[in-house]
Amino acid sequence: MQFMPPRIHHISTSGHLQVKKGSSVRIECSASGNPTPNVTWSRKNNILPNGEEKLHSHILSIENVDRHKGGVYICTANNGVGQAASSQVVLHVLYPPEITVERPIVFSGEGHEAMLVCIVHGETQPEKSSPIAIKLRDKQCALHKLAKIRVGQDVDVDNADV
Repeated sequence: MQFMPPRIHHISTSGHLQVKKGSSVRIECSASGNPTPNVTWSRKNNILPNGEEKLHSHILSIENVDRHKGGVYICTANNGVGQAASSQVVLHVLYPPEITVERPIVFSGEGHEAMLVCIVHGETQPEKSSPIAIKLRDKQCALHKLAKIRVGQDVDVDNADV
């Protein structure tokens, strides 16, 4: 009987996988060695979406993918002979912009500064991406400024018509 260290010989996707929000993902990792290696899945810097830190199966299934489930997933094969073998897959979740505001109501006096914080998360297909356009508007006050901004960029509104 000859012992052989583990070797991953098939992972069902190349190093990067793009899926749309709400999709299901199934990644298979096959390994060989003698004795037969134990295959586990883990997630770099995070726990697996099902709440476990490791999944003991050669198939990783993720249902109803959202932005929180994106990241680096690692398949590890270990049989106690030599070093464990591993391979990783980067899961990119494509989703439309999700917008939240820090404070829904901001009070300020005329002539005073007010900071309106809008947090936007989104990842679209690179060939279809464009700057995020934001138009500020209120029932009592229309801010006639349409600005194309980059993430982290401040927008100054000089005049507001009431």
